[in-house]
Amino acid sequence: MTKPFYLCLLIFVLVLFPQFAYNQRIIYEDNRLTVGVIVEPPFVIKDEDGSFYGLSIDLWQFLAGELQLKYEFREYSNLWGVLRALTHNEIDITVNPMTVSGTRLQQFSVSQPFFISGVGVAVSRSRGNQLQTFFRTFASPDFFKLIGFIGTVIFIFGTVVWLIERKLNKQRNHNDIEGILDGFWWAAVTMTTVGYGDKTPKTILGRVIAMVWMFTAVVIVSTFTATMTSTLTVNTLEHNIEHLEDLKNVKRIGTVMASSCEDYLTINRINIHSTFNSATLGIEALAEGKIDAFVYDKPILHYLIHENNYDNQIRVMSATFNKEYHSFIMPRDSDLLDKINPELVDKIAMSSWGKTLTKYNLHREE
Repeated sequence: MTKPFYLCLLIFVLVLFPQFAYNQRIIYEDNRLTVGVIVEPPFVIKDEDGSFYGLSIDLWQFLAGELQLKYEFREYSNLWGVLRALTHNEIDITVNPMTVSGTRLQQFSVSQPFFISGVGVAVSRSRGNQLQTFFRTFASPDFFKLIGFIGTVIFIFGTVVWLIERKLNKQRNHNDIEGILDGFWWAAVTMTTVGYGDKTPKTILGRVIAMVWMFTAVVIVSTFTATMTSTLTVNTLEHNIEHLEDLKNVKRIGTVMASSCEDYLTINRINIHSTFNSATLGIEALAEGKIDAFVYDKPILHYLIHENNYDNQIRVMSATFNKEYHSFIMPRDSDLLDKINPELVDKIAMSSWGKTLTKYNLHREE
């Protein structure tokens, strides 16, 4: 090897390596934890000065104080980001209330639950009145399209029978306009099975067409009745959700992307119309009429609706689905788990924990 190579190696050993070793030692001695957070009121709230507070933050600060842990917060925009950071060991823990599931128990270290809640459904108050729902259904574009289709079919059959009968049937011996109107009247009366008998086909071909129309009319009336009944039922159920099956009748459901609520809806084969990066965005979409229902953690729904002054626009249904347990999550096999759990269990058993829940308008169990 040449002299320049040995000279470079000597410079690295004497100058750069000690500096590198020093930096590693500083990081080791500092031992500061990186805590991942997502703004998610009332658990994690960001103040105007950039600091964080909320139920989860208060709990974490208590635990960190008891265990004498140094830490810094790292903010993420959505659940995907923080879960990815946990998977790649970019953070030591997330203090957002993560729902405990079998998949997460396999992938991460999960603390003892500190909050119990359930899935709730928020809907718009303006659509909750059944009378309004009734009139809105009959004033909808779909209703007028259906009426237009039926009217067109009645016109076609009435006109065909009139063309066949007009020269051989005195009842049909009218000019074009009057004859077409007579045909329309006959087809409408026949379809509704009123049967006045004032207009009847006399020719064989006319009667054959009439029989075809009778059977066709039965199908049309049955379809019309079923469609209107289904539409009225769906629109009513959208705003009277009491069971899981009722959710399947709601057309436009929204929830938070990558959340346990999204998994819950998917597992139960409930169609999701829209996903959002945060519950706040979902509530805003509901208030603007972009979705019919927003499915998410019930305490968070109550909090966001109240804090954002949507009480007169949005309501949370009384039904609660899928009881959920919320925990802190750490990377797999984290040494932090055994330190946190004893302190966490003791903390949530204290009366002060109940006061903290009340502080953020929450309860021990929804």
